[in-house]
Amino acid sequence: MAHDNTTYGFETEGIVTSIVPEFHTSSENIANEDAISVTTIIYIVTGVVGVISNAFVIVVICSSREMRRQTNNIFIINQSCLDFFASVMTMATSYIQLGQTGLSGLGAELHCRLWVAKPILWDLLESSTFNLLSISLERYIAIVHPMAHMVKLTKDRIKLWLILIWMFGPILQLLFTISTTGLVNGTCVLGGKFTSLLAMQVAMISIVMIAFYIPLFIMIFCYAKMYRI
Repeated sequence: MAHDNTTYGFETEGIVTSIVPEFHTSSENIANEDAISVTTIIYIVTGVVGVISNAFVIVVICSSREMRRQTNNIFIINQSCLDFFASVMTMATSYIQLGQTGLSGLGAELHCRLWVAKPILWDLLESSTFNLLSISLERYIAIVHPMAHMVKLTKDRIKLWLILIWMFGPILQLLFTISTTGLVNGTCVLGGKFTSLLAMQVAMISIVMIAFYIPLFIMIFCYAKMYRI
């Protein structure tokens, strides 16, 4: 396992808000390595628990034909699959910390954008949030509008819904992370491609709203409506 003493942040043209590479003394290195080891262990344990628990849910539901055919269980299986892979990526990105790779050119740029920025992990987490929202919406339609649930939620529409869920995270990451992360003076900088601090702030607020607050507000609305019935 390789650890990199370089930390990454945001850097914009003319405005530096990133943490540039820092080279520590040997005593600081030892303390840093210990801190990283504890953090890595926590992430790995969390990942293992996530892998086992989500695999258990998938096996239990898939082993019953009756449970597999229920609409809400289809979304629960999808949720477990997303969280299963997110747990795997949590372990991988925390343990395999590829800092000094010796890559240059296109290889270094791809390593920066596709591994250091952790877009795969984040797109799984964002799709997981969208799937939680989908579970809430499906339950809302089933309870508040039962006739519409039976008529409109056909198998084809559910399949399309699931595809959109898996596309949600990658689209957000492509727009807000992969396209804006890159090498700046040889350093991998998250948000390093932004041309202004304002653009970076707008992008950050947008992704937080889209990936967290808007789904949260919709879920609260759905459960509040269901509670009243």
